[in-house]
Amino acid sequence: MEFKELIPLKKTNKRPKAGDIFALCPQKDLYCFGKVIQTNIESNDSFMRGMNLIYIYDFFSHTMDLPENLESQKLLIVEVVNHQLWRKGFAENIYYSEVSEEDLTKDIAFWNVVKKEYVTIKGNRTDHIPQIKGIFGLGSFGSIGRQLKKILSNRIID
Repeated sequence: MEFKELIPLKKTNKRPKAGDIFALCPQKDLYCFGKVIQTNIESNDSFMRGMNLIYIYDFFSHTMDLPENLESQKLLIVEVVNHQLWRKGFAENIYYSEVSEEDLTKDIAFWNVVKKEYVTIKGNRTDHIPQIKGIFGLGSFGSIGRQLKKILSNRIID
């Protein structure tokens, strides 16, 4: 079955680095943007260890031009991914911006569906219910594409 949730942009074998800002294309002539927050994650979970934490912002545009206030936008998706987003061409780096203290201290945690509890990126249990929630586990271009399709099915983008 052919993957159709994201439109390929530009393939690269270069691994993402913290601070890379990238574009995704969930529909023809529609782009959204994300940032690599952390690479080579240290985690108790072997699937998460060595992977990348990314944020995808709640901002859509008909061009790949970087919006001036991207990093002040609400977070739409928080995900841990490998480098396949870039390797398959579904994410294209368009800019670089240092990872800020604000980026690193956002109130995020991940829901562990097996243990039915929130955990940190390292896999440690937390009693805190975060403001920004992700799913604990290794995401993929497929999971991101499906999340974006679901979000866009409920929106009208001018």
